Amino acid sequence: MMLKLAAFSLGRRGYLSYYSKILTPLLVKSASSVSVTTLQSVRKTELLSGTNQSILRIPFMAISSEAPGKIILNPEQKQSVLEQLKLFDEALSTKSMVFLLGWVGRTVYRRISEMQELEKESSNQESSVFIRMLNCIADNISELQHRELAVIAWSLGRIKENRHPLMKACEKEIISRGLGTFDYKSVSQIALGFSLVRWGKSSVFEEMENAVLRGDLQLADFDVRGLAQTVAAFAITENGSPELFEVFSQNILSREFSTFQMNDLAQFAWAFAKKEAEADQLFEKIEAELFRRRVSEVVKGADIAMLLWSFAAAKQGSEAFFSAFVNQILKLRNLNGFKQGDLSDTVWALGKAGVTNRQVFDRLELEVERRGFQSFSSKNHRVLMEGLKLAGR
Repeated sequence: MMLKLAAFSLGRRGYLSYYSKILTPLLVKSASSVSVTTLQSVRKTELLSGTNQSILRIPFMAISSEAPGKIILNPEQKQSVLEQLKLFDEALSTKSMVFLLGWVGRTVYRRISEMQELEKESSNQESSVFIRMLNCIADNISELQHRELAVIAWSLGRIKENRHPLMKACEKEIISRGLGTFDYKSVSQIALGFSLVRWGKSSVFEEMENAVLRGDLQLADFDVRGLAQTVAAFAITENGSPELFEVFSQNILSREFSTFQMNDLAQFAWAFAKKEAEADQLFEKIEAELFRRRVSEVVKGADIAMLLWSFAAAKQGSEAFFSAFVNQILKLRNLNGFKQGDLSDTVWALGKAGVTNRQVFDRLELEVERRGFQSFSSKNHRVLMEGLKLAGR
């Protein structure tokens, strides 16, 4: 939960939106003792802007093939972190504890109110069941299988917990086994987990890159969603060499774009724009695929903002491409599906691309005014002002 504000410069790099407000870090005790997490700080979540929100909205992969042992969650328990923690017992197998941790991560990801419940539960370090569970898993992490290590990384990422020793223990165990020994689903979950806690300097990414370049990790084995998630994680954490992104590009281009989900197309474009990687052919194919499907099918504010930002930041896209998106924005019944960040990124992208259509800027400005300019973060304020300046407004 020690995520810092990530504000990237304007131009090709653009802006990467906030993950959340920084939580006050607390001292961390040893893994064998009652450890301190940063969950007890009341976190005021700030929604991500379009350039990054879609990345985090990727549907989670199966956290476990089946409930180990005798743990079976009823419908009420699947919706409540506190009910899940009631199932914890130090006599449980470590596998069962990881299974519970996976459900905690899934639940807080889907419901912000459950994150708040988890923060309250963890506020008393001496009695927190959640912290006791993390301690037990950390003490016995070596007995877990590869898939379970991936679940730990994914879950801690969803919870935004990077202060507890379990994250470091997980990192160490993953590296000791070699990323090339993990299946693609585990690799993509590990990449996402470490990107969510902003461990960009973790050697996990370096080892992952080496495994890909050596051929120990075959990108051909990844499904589209897993590949998109992995590529985006490298871009979020500013990892990955030009050589690696060239390998990513070749693999993406070798696939049938008609099988990609809209969010996959947006993520690939965003990642290569963020990394300023050479990808002319990739952007051309994404544009062609969007026209094949018709831009009118892009209806989510986050997808519209991400695609526009990516093409504008990378100086890609034809005049027809931006005109099609302008028409789509004007045709939408309302802009309720756009978060604050989506609006600011869209204004910036259209301004950067040299769009001169007054109607679209009028509509976007009216939506900003309707919501109240004061409701926008200082970062989104800056992006909006720069976009309007670029558009000569």
